[in-house]
Amino acid sequence: MDIRIEEYTAKARAPWSDASLVSRRISKPAPLALHEKFHTVRGATSAKWNNPMFTKMERDLFQDSPPAMSYELPDVTVFGHGFVIASHEGVVRQSRYLATNIETRISNSLRDPILTLDTWYPWIIASNASQTNYWHWVAQVLPAIMQSREFLLDSGCSTYGLLTHQLTKWQRESLEMLDVGAIDVVEIGTFQSARVSAAIYSDLLSTGNPFTPSVHRAMVRDRLLSKTNENIESGKKICVSRMDSSKRRIINEQDLHNALIDNGFDIITPGSLTVHDQVRLFHSAEIVVAPHGAGSANMLFCRPGARVLEIGKGSHANAGPASLCKTSGAQLWIDFFPDDGTIDSPGGWHVDIDVILDTLSRMSGD
Repeated sequence: MDIRIEEYTAKARAPWSDASLVSRRISKPAPLALHEKFHTVRGATSAKWNNPMFTKMERDLFQDSPPAMSYELPDVTVFGHGFVIASHEGVVRQSRYLATNIETRISNSLRDPILTLDTWYPWIIASNASQTNYWHWVAQVLPAIMQSREFLLDSGCSTYGLLTHQLTKWQRESLEMLDVGAIDVVEIGTFQSARVSAAIYSDLLSTGNPFTPSVHRAMVRDRLLSKTNENIESGKKICVSRMDSSKRRIINEQDLHNALIDNGFDIITPGSLTVHDQVRLFHSAEIVVAPHGAGSANMLFCRPGARVLEIGKGSHANAGPASLCKTSGAQLWIDFFPDDGTIDSPGGWHVDIDVILDTLSRMSGD
């Protein structure tokens, strides 16, 4: 094994370094932006199936999270397979978020020569281990960029670069819409690492703050909405389709779509749309039905007072998408249905369409 790989993987096995202990400077805590119109209601399944998942979801939504900081880290190496960060050769604890099998990730990242960026300006870390997931990008990476940028500007530094993974088309589009003024954007491949003399890392990328309504989420919302330019009509009823995904499939999803179409809903597949169109579409919605998944990250762009029904499977209560309603001011209803894993789709599940229609009736006040 290359001695360099052995040295780094040995560091990964050692106690992890907290960013606060290896940083040169630390920002002020990120302020919160909890919209006054946000509230959450248990849907009709709460009467039919007394599920502890409601309690878990509500606990996550309303938990007190540690304050999110940005850190200026010296002598940084960024490992492209998972965007694990080392500063002073010690692996930064916060960047281990979502990065399983850490030694393999570091070894993979060192297959190609390390890219050294010999610049006088700092680099904003703009990725975490869930590199191409729409929710993690919208809810974590983009707000982290905004917090790190604010930290630099407050300290008088207006020249900086972005250090990120290999971007998808829609991620490039969202960065253009965000317009953060970076002098350069460097994309690191999976089998590549980069070394810089100074980098800015935000807690918003990590595990401590996935449900926190940071003001920087509100900044992302405002900037992306401002780039839609045209006036956006309201009053639409939309349902998010997951039929393009193999994960957490709703086995009777087509039947659900048919029932919702009969009730005036449009069925949309976010992954087939540009970021611009997703932002516009969710901002136009009066009612949203959204099975849990990455596409429901667009709850961030709903109008204050819009009504959202999130549909979840009983074994996977995750408050990530729902937490974005705390920033947008959308009013949230939640229904859970038990897993059944039938047919040839392990982890697949059925929803009770009559129960969903019951919840929608309650949401409408009928």
